[in-house]
Amino acid sequence: MPDLVRLDEVDSTQRVARALIAEGAAHGTLVVARRQRAGRGRLQRAWHSDEGGLWLSMVVKGAVPAPNAPRLTLGAAVLALEALDALGARAALKWPNDLVLAHPTPVARLGPWRKLGGLLLEGVVLDGAVVRAAVLGMGINVRAPQGGFPADLTDLATSLEQGGVDVSVDQVLAALAPLLRMRLLDALDEHAFGAMLATARARSATLGMRVEVDGVTGRAESLADDGALCIRDEGGALHTVRAGDVQCMV
Repeated sequence: MPDLVRLDEVDSTQRVARALIAEGAAHGTLVVARRQRAGRGRLQRAWHSDEGGLWLSMVVKGAVPAPNAPRLTLGAAVLALEALDALGARAALKWPNDLVLAHPTPVARLGPWRKLGGLLLEGVVLDGAVVRAAVLGMGINVRAPQGGFPADLTDLATSLEQGGVDVSVDQVLAALAPLLRMRLLDALDEHAFGAMLATARARSATLGMRVEVDGVTGRAESLADDGALCIRDEGGALHTVRAGDVQCMV
């Protein structure tokens, strides 16, 4: 079985990767498509994935305690930042799973940022409280789609090209794939995860912002040692959020 499956068009690379797991695909097997008809992100949101972006899913295999699975998302985001750094793009991480570029005009939901990409981790094979196989999906806007982003994304999305970084989709894949294959599971090691967490804190687009998530409004104060977001509300209480849709308050 090949370790890289390239497709011209597909409904979702996540679906293809899940099928490959059922066929015995090895850890690190990648599915890459030029276009997705039904790409999606967290909370089942549609993800615009026309030609011009890197749309990939990677087979992840290992013994991952379910409570530690979010470490893989954070670790993958940090590795994506590292790959983008090598290409000349200084991106940041909007907790928990968005890659963003700075923008001079703040907007609702994102603040002074625009969305460059996102990540999605889905468990596939569960053995009690252990994830034996999962699929990591990632989308990065390398170039704006022909005709521009859809109207509802014009003020929210950006691309590497719009950020002044002129690279091809294959160049982004070449920078990212080895890091994901060789180092993603390092997020399960305490020392390695600590280093990833330090990078996530230093490159956060969320910390210091006034945010709202699942009814909690306040200042995003810190990332806990497990990667959770800590929010200090107006009354001084500290809330620890381990999952949710963060909205920046402008």
